[in-house]
Amino acid sequence: MVLGFVPTYELFVVTSLLVATGTLIPRLRSPIHLRWTWCARSGLRLPWLVLILAVLWVPPVSGQDTQPSALVIHGGTIIDGTGRAPWSGVVVVQGDRLACVGTETDCPPPQDAQVLDATGRFLLPGFIDTHVHLHWTTMSSGTRQVQRLRFAYGITLVREAGTHGQQLSNLEQRAGQAHPREPVPRLLVSGLLEPGDSSALKFESPSVQVRRLATLGFDAIKVKARLPPEQLTAAAEVARGLGLPVYGHVSTGGQPAGHAPDAPEAFDGISHLHSIAPAAVLHPERLGPQPDPSADIETQRIWYETLWLEADSTALQDRIAGLVARGTWLEPLLLAEERFVHSRAVSDYDADFASFAPVHQRLREIRVPSRSPETQAQLEEVLSRIRAFVLAFHRAGGMIVAGTDNAPVPGTSFHDELEALVASGLSPAEALWAGTRNAALALGVGEQLGTIETGKLADLAILDANPLLHIEDSRQVWKVVKGGVLHDPSTLLTALRKEGRPASIWVRLREFVGTPRRLAAIFMGLGFSFIAGMWVGRLGRRSGP
Repeated sequence: MVLGFVPTYELFVVTSLLVATGTLIPRLRSPIHLRWTWCARSGLRLPWLVLILAVLWVPPVSGQDTQPSALVIHGGTIIDGTGRAPWSGVVVVQGDRLACVGTETDCPPPQDAQVLDATGRFLLPGFIDTHVHLHWTTMSSGTRQVQRLRFAYGITLVREAGTHGQQLSNLEQRAGQAHPREPVPRLLVSGLLEPGDSSALKFESPSVQVRRLATLGFDAIKVKARLPPEQLTAAAEVARGLGLPVYGHVSTGGQPAGHAPDAPEAFDGISHLHSIAPAAVLHPERLGPQPDPSADIETQRIWYETLWLEADSTALQDRIAGLVARGTWLEPLLLAEERFVHSRAVSDYDADFASFAPVHQRLREIRVPSRSPETQAQLEEVLSRIRAFVLAFHRAGGMIVAGTDNAPVPGTSFHDELEALVASGLSPAEALWAGTRNAALALGVGEQLGTIETGKLADLAILDANPLLHIEDSRQVWKVVKGGVLHDPSTLLTALRKEGRPASIWVRLREFVGTPRRLAAIFMGLGFSFIAGMWVGRLGRRSGP
């Protein structure tokens, strides 16, 4: 699990440029010198020596200008996520940690600290989205843009939910996204326990695959495929022994109504609500014919969704009791259910964000279906019963977390999910817990994130309005703190709106170059390489026949 930063990416980029130019320039400067043995040796060795010295001399590069070592936030109302009533206090950040959370007497400001006046504003733990998919597009700039959009809405940690074929590349991004100066959420990555995974991870058996995923450094195990219950239970025991939570879709689509979920005790958490209704249908023989697998997705999904209308209420209550007794958390992804029932046209989305390539690509897939009034009324009742199930699970003591899956507009969709939880009957405070404290506990990082407490990582969302009064105000993010570094969402959103579709070569170049400090480091390396190349070329001419 990587929540800290390992500064390898930028050093690798700068070093690669230095090596490429240092090797190439001597040849371009004096191509004929390759004919001479001594000069050929020099042209291949001396620039490399100079390059190594240059890399060692170049100062560290980062994604943002250097911040003071301490930050003091005072005057705001603290909603710390612990369940304590909101209170006015002071937060002192030193390095990447919360050094003190208390009153002004408890937390005197360190010398030379940066002071932020948050009077009239509200401090919350950074938001956590427990279910995202990073790669909507093969363009790395689009993926980074999506992450920046999430961050601008106060999301400081996401868990990638095991995208097919992208697991290893997601691991590669994790360390870089942990850098406090990078305006993107921290990243946790799930490994898929699925025989049909198209990545380079070869599947042998569930238990062997769990060990392989743990060795590679994945943060959680996600199950989607149907596996024999005894194998799934054994694999889950191996995962827990290695400190990895197990979650997934229990008996997902394609299962007949009345089919019991496979080894539910193997799961620490359930994502989606696909399996809930089918397992609670006591008389499947009364149902109409199940759609043929070749039928369109709309037809198949309507059939499965309307199983909620046939689900036995006692069976649903028994299911809730079993989940709560085992401590299984629930990730209902209510926004996905609401989007299916209340389909929105592309024109309903923010025109600025809809122009972003990864968002635009997702919105193009949206189709507003033509449904009969009877079908639409059935789906409205389905949504009502799903909300009732979520509320009953919560009231029974179950833990709910907030995830968004492949939502159309990252960032804003997370706050839509919080609103959907409130629409189900949770209070605004309980919805906020789902996206902070509960989420951190479910992801296994509760000791470091999820609440505002001394000693934890300094990831904060500072809001302009009180979300406890109106949950929709959770999206009114004024500032974001990540690992003690202060970020301005309005500046970030302005830049994102100007970029539009990230297809331009200039946008890609700007993202690669980054800050002036990184640009200076690159030019410094190029300068050293050019000088070394000229020097070697001159030596070659002097040694010529």
